[in-house]
Amino acid sequence: GRGGWGMPRPPGARLVREFVRASLYDSAAGYFTRRGGAVVGALPRPLRFGAFGGEADYRGALRAAYDALGTSWLTPSEIFRPHYANALAGTFAAGHAARRPPLPPLVIYEVGGGTGGVARDVLLRLRERHPDVFRSVRYRAVEVSPELAERQAATVAAGGADLSARFAALVGDATLPETWAGAGGADARGEECHVFGLEVLDNLPHDLVRRGPGGAWEEALVAPRASSPAAAAAPAAAAVAGGAGWEEVWQPLQDPLVERCLRSFPWGEAAGGSFVDRALRLFLEGALGPAPAGGRVFLPTGCLQLLETLCAVRPRHRLLLADFDALPDTVIPGRNAPLVSDTAGGRARDFGSFLLPYGSADIFFPTDFEALKALHAAAARRAGLARAGEGLAAEPQGAFLRRACPEAARAAATRSGFNPLLEDFCNASVFTAGYG
Repeated sequence: GRGGWGMPRPPGARLVREFVRASLYDSAAGYFTRRGGAVVGALPRPLRFGAFGGEADYRGALRAAYDALGTSWLTPSEIFRPHYANALAGTFAAGHAARRPPLPPLVIYEVGGGTGGVARDVLLRLRERHPDVFRSVRYRAVEVSPELAERQAATVAAGGADLSARFAALVGDATLPETWAGAGGADARGEECHVFGLEVLDNLPHDLVRRGPGGAWEEALVAPRASSPAAAAAPAAAAVAGGAGWEEVWQPLQDPLVERCLRSFPWGEAAGGSFVDRALRLFLEGALGPAPAGGRVFLPTGCLQLLETLCAVRPRHRLLLADFDALPDTVIPGRNAPLVSDTAGGRARDFGSFLLPYGSADIFFPTDFEALKALHAAAARRAGLARAGEGLAAEPQGAFLRRACPEAARAAATRSGFNPLLEDFCNASVFTAGYG
């Protein structure tokens, strides 16, 4: 490839999103590909929140679970099993019931199915509370990791043959249209469906941009350091083996996906809005991480790619995405900067850069939910969908769970009144599109 000035790129240089994608998902050395099930943990049995005296007991139980599992992460949906899945099942069933009769099958797509626990528990809840809906449900997990796809199928099968008959795991990248071509047959594009993803956005690749000296946007490439002849000769091998350092190389903005993402939301207007808005933003940047340095912004181009694909291949979708809206331990400079971390012996170890050998650590980004609304609206407009930008909402995760499943909120309370379902993970939010 060539840079924006017509000059050749450094050998092995690639866009940041391409580097992040390889680091996480490379077929041989990617973090999730190589570590598979060791990344995402599953509790052997649900936590008994009512048996905990209060927050200290809850935290102690989580610490003991991490020590026993030796896994990298337990997601909120796993920690709050089955209550989180019950809230999802109720949301899907209510949305399905609101459609005009005769009702077609309930079609659910889960992007990134983790261990399969959510799929199992959603199907169990539908079987228990909505048997008519359950008899026609089609549940598909779209999973990039073959190992996790196998694990999902096994987890669902443990719930019963009737669950397995309604479930399938599709191996592929959900941001690519060809992955969806294998789901649902020739008529799938016109089907009404529910699509959801839990802690998926944070691991989607991002690009990095900044304001140049003249105010124009520039995009970053990742290239082997020029001081490493071996890396220049074989950059891909060096990335896998960790035999080379990496560096950012900047060029004028030219990538079409980066350009579309920049046009979708005012990323550079951090000082915009009212005085209160500016003061709040400055406070949050000081409290949650360093203020963007040199106008650096990590753009959720992978998210936009997913939304554009979804609007193209399943235009009649309802969408629910849950993720973290802030990561307080981030030390990498820039807006939406990632947390780069791994676990050793059940303890987290953070890094000060994402420029590591492939597979060294998890790279996950916070989600700007106002930007997410804008990205979905832009993707819908690009696909020519009617009512683009309408019916979009975001709310704190605890508020969503309380509203979607009040009985789950009551069931998760400890004896002291502390309720982890509502009070833990305060930095998580839920985005919905099409739920009215």
